[in-house]
Amino acid sequence: MKYRQIATNFWEDGYVVDLNNLEKTAFIFLFTNHKVNMVGIYELPDKIISSTIGATLEDLCKIKKKFENDRKYFFYNGWIFINNFSEHNKYSPAPNVVKTFLKDFNSIPQEILKYFLIDLKLSFIPSIQKENTVIIRVMVMDKEGTPYLRIEAKTTNEDINPDDIPF
Repeated sequence: MKYRQIATNFWEDGYVVDLNNLEKTAFIFLFTNHKVNMVGIYELPDKIISSTIGATLEDLCKIKKKFENDRKYFFYNGWIFINNFSEHNKYSPAPNVVKTFLKDFNSIPQEILKYFLIDLKLSFIPSIQKENTVIIRVMVMDKEGTPYLRIEAKTTNEDINPDDIPF
């Protein structure tokens, strides 16, 4: 079982105050449901979201457009990207936490990572710092020397300047 902490001032947040009740329910569900991983990029079908929050698929479509326009969440082929997730979640550098983060990130299909990180140019700052710095990198060659995109997470003991990581 996973746990999520929600700040008590959530309900008074300037953005949340202006949402209607269904939008508030969707907003909080999207970062607290059982599919949310350590990365903040996860797969969850619209049918599950809509039935859980009590919305029609049409209502959910409107909510998703609003959240994308407001740069809170992004959606693609049944996948969800929680914008600023890594800024609000700091994890321990313990080896099992790092291992889980790497497993979660590297299990996301390349097409999904490419869409969110390359096509939309969404900012993603790994949430694990200190002894094991997690970096996200783009690899550009396959075994035949043909350029292609591969995004993966790995650990390094080096100090990394995020501005030096190519995207």
